[in-house]
Amino acid sequence: MKQDKFLPEQEKGISKDFERNVVMDDVEQAKEVFRIVSERLRSINEWDKYTGMLSARFTLTDQAGAEVHRMAMPGDYVKINVPGPSLSIDKFDWVHVHGIKDLRDEVRDEEVFDLELRPAPAPDSDGKDVAHFFDDNSSSSFVLMRQHRKITLSYHGRNERPNLGISHMRDKLRNLLMGIGAIMGISDMQWHALIKGLLDAEQ
Repeated sequence: MKQDKFLPEQEKGISKDFERNVVMDDVEQAKEVFRIVSERLRSINEWDKYTGMLSARFTLTDQAGAEVHRMAMPGDYVKINVPGPSLSIDKFDWVHVHGIKDLRDEVRDEEVFDLELRPAPAPDSDGKDVAHFFDDNSSSSFVLMRQHRKITLSYHGRNERPNLGISHMRDKLRNLLMGIGAIMGISDMQWHALIKGLLDAEQ
């Protein structure tokens, strides 16, 4: 199975790709690591443990915006407290859990877990303005793959563009600055730290 088949098409804006891999001693150990890391990916409330003190803070919520303490499911939301200036419409940035895939190919001895997030309006808002510094055409995908004894965890940003289709002029400026900063690589350290922490915690 190839990573590209799980990712949205890159059409406009910036794309980002980071990955990390490890090779386990045997297949059974690799299968167990795959299971553990896939559960960590879905345990979004715990991401802070792997990204360091200066990273954003992630909180999983249900479709009404109420905080929940369980693994993520399609349709959930993630409330993000990003360091720096906040939005006036909602002091948090929000993404929607757009999809989760968990696939196995017994013949090739491969497994893939994919978690895709997309910017969205805050679930308790009027739904008009996307509450994120990227617009809702952008996406963030985490792909965990096991190929025999090899485990690969990767991050893929697609169609990343500042969210300027928002009502408040202050928020347009904030999103422009935050979006440019992310495109220039400020957020890269966070995603590198997350995939490293999620995977290396098993080493």
